[in-house]
Amino acid sequence: MSIRTILYILLCAFIVTTAHAQTKPFRFELQLNPGINFSQIERTIIPDSGEYKSGGIVLTGRLIWHPDNELGLGVEVGLIRLSSLRIFADKVIPDNSVIQLYAMPILGIAEFNVLGADVSGAIGVFNYNVFLGGTGLRSSSNEWEIGFGLGMGKAWSIGSNFMLGADTRYYRIPERDVSTYMISGRVQYNLEY
Repeated sequence: MSIRTILYILLCAFIVTTAHAQTKPFRFELQLNPGINFSQIERTIIPDSGEYKSGGIVLTGRLIWHPDNELGLGVEVGLIRLSSLRIFADKVIPDNSVIQLYAMPILGIAEFNVLGADVSGAIGVFNYNVFLGGTGLRSSSNEWEIGFGLGMGKAWSIGSNFMLGADTRYYRIPERDVSTYMISGRVQYNLEY
């Protein structure tokens, strides 16, 4: 085989590979993830009589840039209800008061496609909110805490750029000893360029 033939084969392989790479859609993904979660929180308030609910509703959104089909980089924001405590009787806190804990994440994301599923890792800050409300009583406080998250999900195409799917995620706020597990739906829009 001559050098000319080898160069011709290499040139054809390069052209085919380049053409295939250019047909991969570079895109921005916009995701909306409504769901529910279960939280593990170290409780510091245990009233004489009350009703405690761990977890609650979750709404997160993600904007992810995909420079190729394997890697995505982006941001995630949202609102996570961690727990709710209704107090019926206590010596310190007025009866029929409610204490609710929320976390609002602002996270940087790295997402990878692994065997057809979206696997992600996230790190950033959570605005940790405590709300106390009751008869003649209204108070809230918040602190910024460092935290991280892990996730896995899958979406299926339902139109030219729209997808529906499901996600499962784990978030951790170490300073507050808070862990939360989320299951959500996914509504996704792809903006290809």
